[in-house]
Parts: sequence; C-alpha cells; structure tokens
Amino acid sequence: MMKPPESPVVLDTNVIVSAMLDVASSSGRALAAALSVGDLPFSEATWHELVATTTRRKFDRYLRADQRRKFLDILQPAAFVQIASKVSVCRDPSDDKILDVALAVLAKFVVTGDDDLLTMGALGDIAIVTPRTYVELARF
Repeated sequence: MMKPPESPVVLDTNVIVSAMLDVASSSGRALAAALSVGDLPFSEATWHELVATTTRRKFDRYLRADQRRKFLDILQPAAFVQIASKVSVCRDPSDDKILDVALAVLAKFVVTGDDDLLTMGALGDIAIVTPRTYVELARF
C-alpha cells in the first residue's frame, strides 16, 4: 500500500463527523490516511466547532455520548495551531477558519464535503478536495 502524500492535511468538520459515524466511508478512509501522515492540525476555533458539532443530541441515535467523547479524545490536539493572519476568501465566511489552519501549517490539502470550499478548488498551493479524491491521491 502506498503512503499518503507526506504533507499536513486539514480535514473540515463535516469530514471528521462523517468519519466518526462511518469509518468505512470515504470520509473515514480520508481520516485514516490523514492520521497516517501525522496529527490533525486544529485551531481553537476549528476544535471548538468539532466539539460543539459532535456533542449535539441529534447524534445520540448513532453513537452514545461516551463514544463520541472517546473519538474526540483520540483526535485531541497536543497543541493548537496559532493563526497569524486570517483570510476572508470563502463565500461562506464561517469556512475561512479551515483555510486559516491550512495556511498556518502549510497544508497541501483541505479535505471537505462543503461546496462553499470545494468550488474554490484551491487556495494558492493548497488543493481543496473531497474525501474520495484525497483517498485516491493517497491510495489508501
């Protein structure tokens, strides 16, 4: 099996939540590929968004709260990425925080299912791709 691209990868919250709910999905495989490269980078803003999303009661029917907490414990960053400057380039301003992290860690990929980000295609040298595309590139 070929290793994933050796570069930082930023996963959007929607990909991580999808992976949590179905590890066999493209999002689950993208998360596994990204983790094989290293820890996932998070800013305080992206981590808080993930925690707030995964603890919503609507997910109770899929996973118990303790299972979701365990999932978050596995992903818990040792340190948050410091955002030196913020961008304002996405048509949905709430998605800019994902791009801030990608720029801060010099990521090669942002993996997302969000059309507001996907329509951008790239931000400089950072490719914005679907989980399926990232998995194909990683051959994972």
